[in-house]
Amino acid sequence: MIKRRSERVLLDVPLFISGETEDGRAFREETFTLTVSGHGALVILANESGAGAESGADEPEELGRT
Repeated sequence: MIKRRSERVLLDVPLFISGETEDGRAFREETFTLTVSGHGALVILANESGAGAESGADEPEELGRT
């Protein structure tokens, strides 16, 4: 059995992900988390980004956080 560094929690958090596709095109899409942990999150993307590609995440403004 594989021991994880931190517990995974099922949590639906809306966010925007931006980055570059494998062919270098910039993208920004609205999505949500499936699970989160102390070391990351699992999200589903419509765009394909390469393994190890840099990306960023932002919360939608309607959440009221700045």
